[in-house]
Amino acid sequence: MPAFLLLILSYVMVGFLGVTLKTSLSIRSFLFVFLFLVQTLFAAPPAVRKEHSLDLSAFEGQTFLQTMEEEETGIKAHFDSDYLFEYEVAEWTTIQKALSHFDTKVRNKVLKAFEKREAGLQKLIVALEGTTFSPSNIVPLVGKEDAWKTGKSKNVRDANIFEVSQFIAMASGASTLVKINSKNYYYNYGYKSGAHKDDVKSGRSFGAGPNHAANDASDIMYLNELEEHLNETKAPKAFYQTFLEVLTQTKTSGFNSRKLSALGQTVLTDLLAIYTAESNRHIMVNLNPKKHPWENDLAEVTLLSAYCAASGKVLREDSFRDGNLVEWWAKSSYVNPKTGKKSNRSGIGITRVDRRKLQRAVAGCQRQSAPELVEAVETLVGGSGVGGDVYRGVMEYLNARKNQKEIVANAKEITSAVVDLVLDTRENASALTECVETKLAPAK
Repeated sequence: MPAFLLLILSYVMVGFLGVTLKTSLSIRSFLFVFLFLVQTLFAAPPAVRKEHSLDLSAFEGQTFLQTMEEEETGIKAHFDSDYLFEYEVAEWTTIQKALSHFDTKVRNKVLKAFEKREAGLQKLIVALEGTTFSPSNIVPLVGKEDAWKTGKSKNVRDANIFEVSQFIAMASGASTLVKINSKNYYYNYGYKSGAHKDDVKSGRSFGAGPNHAANDASDIMYLNELEEHLNETKAPKAFYQTFLEVLTQTKTSGFNSRKLSALGQTVLTDLLAIYTAESNRHIMVNLNPKKHPWENDLAEVTLLSAYCAASGKVLREDSFRDGNLVEWWAKSSYVNPKTGKKSNRSGIGITRVDRRKLQRAVAGCQRQSAPELVEAVETLVGGSGVGGDVYRGVMEYLNARKNQKEIVANAKEITSAVVDLVLDTRENASALTECVETKLAPAK
């Protein structure tokens, strides 16, 4: 937080403390006002208006997958249109104002790309103002400008033309805005249609909530946030229930619940920002469960994290050990046999084999300790999942087109059953860990 804000906050604290002592206001009231002021300082500003935007509440009553695939008005339809839509580079005052709509991390990446930081960006914008562009061609347009060639940082790593180009595009109106409520929203930018194999590598997502302005939501960032939230909250039911309500009904009213903290809202917004991106990529390959099921990976690790955060356990490289949620992210060790080059891939999907092995073990233990909870889920999703992995089974069921009408009909029951199953892993983490250790132990 900037020093001047800390100073202001300190004066506010002293002032309110004085009032508290003189007028006998309760400490609880003081803390409430104090936390409100802190949250206000960190909260994301109102979303930038976009040519392509939608409010999730308008789709309530249908599954999230249906919301993704709705013709003309669905999320993917907006993504496809935005990528080729013609915008104009905005004037400097608009671009400068847009800087405040992004988190410090994003702003710094943009400004450090220039030797003179904001002055360098301004010079580039003056040169580009009014230029027609689309997300598909903004990078070469920026790259050919003398203001970029002469003004960019001498540090090659800092002079990231992709970061600069996407910021200019988004500040000028590009990207799709997905609104959750007045405090939570996210932008998705630069997604290709899926017509070509490498299109699944395109796109960026930026979540904004009570705890931070629009930030480039990554797997690592999300896993760290999730662990913080699961450790701070005594009752994660609101988080998981709201997530399942979004998946089964596109219902977002849970974001307005007092039971979901500011951090919980922010984490869930970042989760949906990433999940939306991964769902779009999976749709590009016709939702083949064996090909890029990254939204399933993300959701499965989210469900499993209730147990992992409570027990402090993960399974990595076939070793069941103490660990943090961020260890579910990894870099690929794959080497292309034809070129000898290492893969640049990374993400939650890289740890899929280990994670699903742990999911199967946890589910197997729950079949022994809480068979009624497992049976309730399996009855609704049509089976036990591959190898008895009910968590994988839930997500593959939710993301199969043939099941969408059935999901809508049973949305409340599915949400309740899955949430109960997930919360059981947290409440009985110690007992489950003893059972999981037995199941994962090498056969003698």
